[in-house]
Amino acid sequence: MESSEITAVAEARQAGIPVPASAPPDVLIGAGGDPLALGVSVFAIGALTLGMLFVGVFRPPLSGRRPGYHLYQRIPLILTTVWGFIRGQSVLAGIFGTVAGLFTTFGFLVIGLDHNWYAIPAADVPAAQRCTS
Repeated sequence: MESSEITAVAEARQAGIPVPASAPPDVLIGAGGDPLALGVSVFAIGALTLGMLFVGVFRPPLSGRRPGYHLYQRIPLILTTVWGFIRGQSVLAGIFGTVAGLFTTFGFLVIGLDHNWYAIPAADVPAAQRCTS
């Protein structure tokens, strides 16, 4: 409370006017920060990694780890989405929620193709590998 509020409360109590007990100020989650800083930095790293993957920068042993990068990036992007909704920034939350969904589904697509989760026939494997490498 400011000093003028404190003196007003003290004067009201002296005059016999009932004054409700003051509650501590509300604390909002993420009230002191900006979710855009987290979201943009994670998105930039993810987009750079994905672009480098598609142009063939990674060697084959490292490219086997690519789905993990995109699945781990979904966690801070989902956090950014929730944080944006809490702060009332629905456009920011919608954009980063969409990007989180993109990285999540791409990660599961590549992991599924690498581990044969989708039971793609052997004749179609080269066409499926062209889509992810």
